[in-house]
Amino acid sequence: MSMMRAIATFINVVHLLGIIRPVVSTDIPGHNLLYRAPSLEASVRQNAFDRASLSSHLVRRAPSPQQMGPPSTPPLNEQQFNETATTACLDALDSVQSVVNPSGMAACYNIPFFNATTGTFAADIRLYQVSPPSDGFAGVPTSQYTLEMMIPAATVSSPDRLASNQSTGPNSPLLLQDFRHIGQLDPRLQIDKLTTGDLRFLLIPNITITARSASNGSFVTALSSDTLSYVSGYLMNEDRSPNNITFPDAAAKVPEIVAAATKFVIPGTAIEIFPIGLIVTAIWTGLFFLTVGLGTLGRMQFRDHFQGRVQMDAARKRGRLFSRS
Repeated sequence: MSMMRAIATFINVVHLLGIIRPVVSTDIPGHNLLYRAPSLEASVRQNAFDRASLSSHLVRRAPSPQQMGPPSTPPLNEQQFNETATTACLDALDSVQSVVNPSGMAACYNIPFFNATTGTFAADIRLYQVSPPSDGFAGVPTSQYTLEMMIPAATVSSPDRLASNQSTGPNSPLLLQDFRHIGQLDPRLQIDKLTTGDLRFLLIPNITITARSASNGSFVTALSSDTLSYVSGYLMNEDRSPNNITFPDAAAKVPEIVAAATKFVIPGTAIEIFPIGLIVTAIWTGLFFLTVGLGTLGRMQFRDHFQGRVQMDAARKRGRLFSRS
């Protein structure tokens, strides 16, 4: 009787499983049982990789072949460049009747030499007196003028003075100074990714003139709006027309150009904290190992001393036992 009850119970259980199984498999599909929502750490990591991938595509964009900058210039012929630059600057200044800065000067800026491999270049700045000086510059001799030139994307050396106070003709402006700078583009820039237009913005200088007067102090003005650029030499237009790129305009474009042409460095592959950070880290590391080493040596000495005392106590006990016996 009990055997029949057991068989009946087994049959009922099998029947119930047969009914339940289709319901479970229908309501809870098998492929969803293995799904697990990603953790917060995994989500953040994936988001970071996506952003890094997007940034690398933005940074590593290649310039169009049609817009590639010209190759390096041949060895500079100083006499030939001086003749062509003089003519080109005077032709460009023919249409300039007045200037907006109080010094009355206009600048003609050219790049006579550029090395597309090393980024080394020469910058030629010619200052012409177009109109009489005004305001704080009035009455101050040009010998008391100081020129400062800065290119944010390059390192520039001190200038060499090539010419001064030269007449360029009866109806032409006076050439006050001709300066020559040697510079180099930031080595982090990949020159092969720079177009001619990019280089024109990167090499635009910020030229300032300071007049020092014993009675009125110092007066500073910028020649940004009165600079005629690239009429001769490297980066000039085919028709030798001047590029009126002001320094504020160039400063607004430079960050985008630099971001697109900067060499991508994988984080963690270079030491960026040298020398101060590396020295401090080395000192703390040395102190850590010194402390751990001294502690370990002390524990070893204590262990040896303790083992010696245990052996001495054991020897004394054995001696007492032998003496009693």
